[in-house]
Amino acid sequence: MLSLAGCTTPPPGPAASSSGPAADSDTVQTPAAPKIRVTATSYPIAWVAEQIGGEYATVSMATPAGVDPLLYAYTPDELAQLGEASDVLFYVAGFQPALDENLAQVSTPAVDLAPHVQLVHHRALAGNHGDESGEAGRQLDPYFWHDTERLTRLAGAVREALSNMDPAHATEYAQALDSLTGKLNELDAHYAAGLAQCATRTVVTYRPAYAYMTDRYHLQQVAVQAMDPAITPTAKDIRNVKLEINANHVGTVFTEGGNSEAIAQLAAETGTQVASLDSLSTPPAQGDYLSGMEDNLQSLRAGLGCQ
Repeated sequence: MLSLAGCTTPPPGPAASSSGPAADSDTVQTPAAPKIRVTATSYPIAWVAEQIGGEYATVSMATPAGVDPLLYAYTPDELAQLGEASDVLFYVAGFQPALDENLAQVSTPAVDLAPHVQLVHHRALAGNHGDESGEAGRQLDPYFWHDTERLTRLAGAVREALSNMDPAHATEYAQALDSLTGKLNELDAHYAAGLAQCATRTVVTYRPAYAYMTDRYHLQQVAVQAMDPAITPTAKDIRNVKLEINANHVGTVFTEGGNSEAIAQLAAETGTQVASLDSLSTPPAQGDYLSGMEDNLQSLRAGLGCQ
């Protein structure tokens, strides 16, 4: 239910003197319309909701700050609080299986954005990855936001949901979508041009977070870790990564903050350099989604030897 907090007009002060303007005692301030309280299950969804909702929505994350939503398990109390603290929950089925299994415990309306982003199956390596077989090897890839076209479709669904909840501001939500679409199209153009001509087209990472991006721009992702983080890379997996590095003349391997030691060891054993990428599962240390993606592009261009 929408919060009905508003503002009221204070009583008029003393009457003005005959030499000054008369006080307008008939003016009544209209109470401010309540903002839609949005909760999102990942940072990219929250960022989109902020861009579309603007001044008419307040947006929060379902998971605590700094916690990877992909690995988070909600307590019953937290699920109850999601319903109490928001008017709508934006989520993607398949993104957080722990949430999918317990969604009935969330009382607030939930909007599944999965049909708009169309999660697919990606493997970390071209071959088998450890015991990644059957269902273990068929886990949906949740990192859809590295494909700007998918994020644009998600933004359209967010606009539709907010407009249905708040028809009075449907025009503003549509204008915000147009603005955001322009920004995402510009980002897409930067990636397409920036990654068009590179010395190697193989992106070696620890975490398999970039396959939607590599698919879109005709690159290849090779990751040390399986899609399911519970699967520990085997010696054979590491060997396969090294073979890919040698076969594709890879000069740089990419890391994130939590796996720098493993990547540093791989770099030392293969004579490669180490550079950083941000999966953007959580807010970047500085800036926002757009600046984080631009930073990733610059890191990729340098690491892949792009012209």
